[in-house]
Amino acid sequence: MAETFEPSTAHSINPYDAKQPLLFIKDDQRASHIRRLTIFTEAASGELRSELIDFLARLHALEMFVIHWRALDWLQLGEAGLQAFVRLFSLPSLMELQVLASVNFPLCLLQYFMGRKLCISATTTVTSVMPLLPADIQARKCGALRDMMVGGARNIQEIRTFIEWQTDRAQVCLRFINCLRCNISWRDSGAKPQEVMRVLGSFLLKIGSIVDCLEEFHFLDWQNSMFITLGPSPET
Repeated sequence: MAETFEPSTAHSINPYDAKQPLLFIKDDQRASHIRRLTIFTEAASGELRSELIDFLARLHALEMFVIHWRALDWLQLGEAGLQAFVRLFSLPSLMELQVLASVNFPLCLLQYFMGRKLCISATTTVTSVMPLLPADIQARKCGALRDMMVGGARNIQEIRTFIEWQTDRAQVCLRFINCLRCNISWRDSGAKPQEVMRVLGSFLLKIGSIVDCLEEFHFLDWQNSMFITLGPSPET
C-alpha cells in the first residue's frame, strides 16, 4: 500500500467510495506529501463529509489539484468546507488548478489561487456573496496566474461580468495572464455563433483592459470546427 503514497503519483479519490479508506486514516502523515490530486465522483451528493475535510487539511505539498464533482455546489458549502478549499488554493506549492465539474463556482475565490495555470469549465457565477477571508496580495506577485483556459460560453460571459462588476478584484486575480484559451462546445446552452462571437468580443475588450501583457489567445469552437490562434509573430 505504501506505493500509493509516492509523492509523484497522481492520486484520484472518490469521497463516497468506501473502498478507499486509506486516504481518510487520520494518522497517515504520508498524505501531506501528495503532489497531484483529483477529486472525482459521480455521486448525487455534494456534501463535504468531515472525513474529507480532515484529509484535505493534511495536504501541504499539492502542485496540481483537479476537481471533477458535478454535484458539488459551492454556494452550499459550509464554513469548514469553504475554508478547506481556500487553504488549498492558497498553497505556495500549488501551480495548477482545474475546476472541471461543479456548480456555482464563485469567481471571487480566484483571488486565493497563487498558481500559474488555471483551467475552469465548471459552472461559474459572479453574483454570489461569500464569506471571504483575507488574501495575500504580495504572495500572488511571486506566483501569478499566467495561463488560463475557460470552457463554455456561459463562463466566458461570467468572467466578463466579473471584470466589469468587480474590476479591482478581477485585476488582482488576472492581470498577469499572458496566455488565454477559450473553448466553446455545441453542448453549451445558447451557444449560437453570432451570440458567442459578440460575447467573446466584449470579453476580450474587458480582459484586455486589466491584463499587463496578453501574448497568446486561443479560441476553439467545437460546434463550427473553428480554431483561432493569435500570438507574437515568429522571429525571422
